[in-house]
Amino acid sequence: MLRQAENRVKVEGILSEIDINPTTFKKDGRDVEAIGGSIIVKVIQKISGVEKELMIPVHMFSAKLTNAGKPNPAYESIRRVANEFKSIASTGNEDEADRVRITNASIRMNEYYAADGHLVSFPRINASFVTKIAKADCKPEATFTAEFAVANGAEEMDRAGEPTGRYKINALLPQYGGKVDVVPMFAESEGVINAVST
Repeated sequence: MLRQAENRVKVEGILSEIDINPTTFKKDGRDVEAIGGSIIVKVIQKISGVEKELMIPVHMFSAKLTNAGKPNPAYESIRRVANEFKSIASTGNEDEADRVRITNASIRMNEYYAADGHLVSFPRINASFVTKIAKADCKPEATFTAEFAVANGAEEMDRAGEPTGRYKINALLPQYGGKVDVVPMFAESEGVINAVST
């Protein structure tokens, strides 16, 4: 079986929004209690020497109990974010919003069929644990480390057919259980473009 590739995302910044709610899902014909939704983390960092403001969405989801029937630590972590953390949206300003660190997230494809029957497919960051940190300790960052194979790639074009300066690849990213996600990725720096296009 194909082994799971390294796939680690780190996000550190100001908690901008929280949209997490209790929910249920069906498993073996019964309703299972869960919690899920997303947060958005504001990160200001330099990309190719230019400072950019990034709003990083992070998806979170967990059943209340593990398969063994014990309390799930991920559920409690997500519940705390929803009930105890302060965002820019809830406080009205950045000063009072919490600084957060996410170190063990991963990139996965979210794929489903919409009501009209067409396939919706996009990559998203998934995490179960978020740590609140002191403002002085916050070093804004949104980075990832992943092992993947390049399926194909080409220069990105805008709607008018002009090059955007970015290079788009489809990355083959082995996930847990032998599944392989095809993840679109974009490179801007010349060094990265040269590495993935050769």
